[in-house]
Amino acid sequence: MAAAAVGVSRLNEVASALLGELIAPESTPSRSPGTLLQQTRLAKTLYQACDYERLSAHLPPLLTGVTAAAQEADGQRLIQIHEVAAAAYHVVASLLLKTGDHPLALLAAQRSTQHAQLSSNPVTVAASARIMAHALASNGHTSHAVTFAQRAAQQLQASGGLNEPNSASVYGALVLRAAIAAARMDDRDTASILLDEGERAAARLGHDGNHHWTGFGPSNVLLHRVNVALTLGDAGTAVSLARKVNLERIQLTERKVSLYLDVAQAYAQWGRHAQALSALHTAYSLAPQEVSTRPTARQVVKDLIAVSSGSQRSDALRFAAAARLPL
Repeated sequence: MAAAAVGVSRLNEVASALLGELIAPESTPSRSPGTLLQQTRLAKTLYQACDYERLSAHLPPLLTGVTAAAQEADGQRLIQIHEVAAAAYHVVASLLLKTGDHPLALLAAQRSTQHAQLSSNPVTVAASARIMAHALASNGHTSHAVTFAQRAAQQLQASGGLNEPNSASVYGALVLRAAIAAARMDDRDTASILLDEGERAAARLGHDGNHHWTGFGPSNVLLHRVNVALTLGDAGTAVSLARKVNLERIQLTERKVSLYLDVAQAYAQWGRHAQALSALHTAYSLAPQEVSTRPTARQVVKDLIAVSSGSQRSDALRFAAAARLPL
């Protein structure tokens, strides 16, 4: 499915590294926590820039390096490795969710959660809980995802408050993830409550940022309101909310393109086929790999081709070919 953007062989290497089959950890050169942290930060940057081809090449040696370091380290060094490993597996899970490999994404999320717990860092634990909730929902365990994210947010709040930007941002991102899961269950009331809580968290933070790689802030809350409205079938509301987004405040390419893909879906639901295709074109111009990777984009194009005729259908077919979307 995602072969056009990432390549089947690259994804297979990521899967092999996740499963411990690519390189024996004992044959991997030892890396310091500082080096592994630098490599993990690069992985996060590549993900948020939608450069999935480079990311998929970068992840296998990172994972084997983290595994080897965790086996060799002890004491404070081991705690540092656990924090880095939690972040590294978080990226792996995120990439696998993008490409539609939900079972392996859940495994990666579990690894992230395990390492986070061993780090004993409340912010790290909560950050990994966010990707775990995402993976749970994507594997059909939606009610568990809502409960899991809410409990993790409460535990983070109880651990020492939300006064620091990292903890405030991770808390906000967690409740927004729970809101999306609630919307998938068609639980409008819970989704609304959680969105409002996310908005309060963003107000406390006071700015759009990327603390702890969350991309959290007031604008991010609005992006999630768009997605929740779309998920609940309120296409018109989703488009109306999207028009309120100040794109200059959206610093992350991944978030900006996700907005345009949500808008494309909303217009398609609404029967506005030309506008849906226009939104897809904009998304593709910003990040071709994001559009080519996302199963959502492929489904929107397939739907447009199925319901359109004449020049609109031809335009959709040309876009599918240009974006290398298998039909």
